[in-house]
Amino acid sequence: MIGRHSLRAALAPLARPVLQHGIPPWLFGWFFLLLALTSHSAPGWAQVNTERLRSKKTETGLHGHFEGALTMQTGNTDLVLATLGARLEYLRGVHGPFLQGSYSVGEKDGSKFIHNGFIHGRWTAMWHHRVGTEVFTQVQFDDLLRMHLRYLLGAGLRLKIVRNARLWIYLGSGYMMEYEDLNIDEGDPHPKTTLNHRWTSYLLLRVFFTSWLRLVATTYAQPRFDDFGDFRFLEDLSVVFRIKKWLSLDFNFVVMYDSRPPSTVHFTDTRTLVKLRVSW
Repeated sequence: MIGRHSLRAALAPLARPVLQHGIPPWLFGWFFLLLALTSHSAPGWAQVNTERLRSKKTETGLHGHFEGALTMQTGNTDLVLATLGARLEYLRGVHGPFLQGSYSVGEKDGSKFIHNGFIHGRWTAMWHHRVGTEVFTQVQFDDLLRMHLRYLLGAGLRLKIVRNARLWIYLGSGYMMEYEDLNIDEGDPHPKTTLNHRWTSYLLLRVFFTSWLRLVATTYAQPRFDDFGDFRFLEDLSVVFRIKKWLSLDFNFVVMYDSRPPSTVHFTDTRTLVKLRVSW
């Protein structure tokens, strides 16, 4: 068993260059502790929240971020988990198109237990001070959710309710076509392929407590137009610490619910994750 002083001595060479640049020691320590506790248990997701990562920048030009996590464990359990994510956003006038993607792969004791990824493109144009339009598309796969392919195409309205130095509130609502090709067992009552038309809506709340601390909460609801009993719901809550102008630490908790998943997939998933993000 590793003692507290031994652990501190082992981490000291890694921490020294970071601490020299003014990052508080307690923040560095908590990051490694929470990363070890949470980053090995990232499930797959049928819904993707792109609002949480939307840039708060207003300058014309190209903006973006990159994030990654790597977990390696040997001994009683051999485990490797890698996650990469990136986002590019271009702002000019009323237009704000962006492209966002993520890929995760993990092996435990020689067997793959996580393999998922997505790429999402969206074009937002705020034609009026408070009202804009959005068009979007997404391609996704997730072995854990038996999802061989999920393809989305949609459009809707985006409403700015409040936006000031301390608080953002946005509403979005529109139409979404959803095609799914699932890898399910014979005899599963859930269809292997489906083509659904859904009403997709979201509420974004972003609270800026200080220049270095903010809370971001996003709620998604996606019922089918022809059957409101078939719906998907997502609640995404993040606390973001801004360490530097270009560096932040994100503590993220997500709940996702699918009212009609395949028989081998649970109705509800939760995720707790810590990420270190580099932005420009």
